Amino acid sequence: MLAPILFATLLMAGPQEMMVPEGTILPVVLNETLSTARLEENDPILFSLADDVRAAGHRGQVLIPRGSNVVGRVVRSERAGHFIGRSEIEIRIQEIITPSGEIYDGLTTKISDVGKSKGEKGQVRSNGEIQGPVHRGRDTFFLLFPPTTLFQLLATPKRGPDVVLPAETRLYVKLMNPIYVQVSVPVVTAAPAPAPPIYVPSAVPTRVVPQYVR
Repeated sequence: MLAPILFATLLMAGPQEMMVPEGTILPVVLNETLSTARLEENDPILFSLADDVRAAGHRGQVLIPRGSNVVGRVVRSERAGHFIGRSEIEIRIQEIITPSGEIYDGLTTKISDVGKSKGEKGQVRSNGEIQGPVHRGRDTFFLLFPPTTLFQLLATPKRGPDVVLPAETRLYVKLMNPIYVQVSVPVVTAAPAPAPPIYVPSAVPTRVVPQYVR
């Protein structure tokens, strides 16, 4: 009696809600080259999710599949000056769109790390801003020749280097709020009960009565 009830319950079960918790690190890959020389505030940035996001670590059910589109925007982009400062860019991820069409928006995130190339990391500040490299030539010039005349100011090296992130650069995005995901419950079908065996009576041997010829 219990088995049919359980079977019916499984068939009627709908999608369940699962959560990608706050603090999860999402690895994303750039679909285009970024440079502070060309970026402006509020420009859209397109990424792809580099790995599956799973429940219960790396062995659970896939909640957000690898290859999902990730959309971000430039919050701030500043180029290094001729005299002071370094280039900086701040990006925020806003939504994730899965291949099947689910949209997870209203995200709060920050960049936690950047891998420019194998074995090399970018400089990311605690607030998620990505900093460009220092301008060693300019800094050395100021150290050796403090600009006190117009000629020296005009001879100052050009603007400091920009932040440049090539296409396919991997960024690591930290979730600052959870994502609630609807997942389907797998339907379990019960195997049909085996048919009862059919009893076939064994054949009774016929007794042959001998007949006598008179």
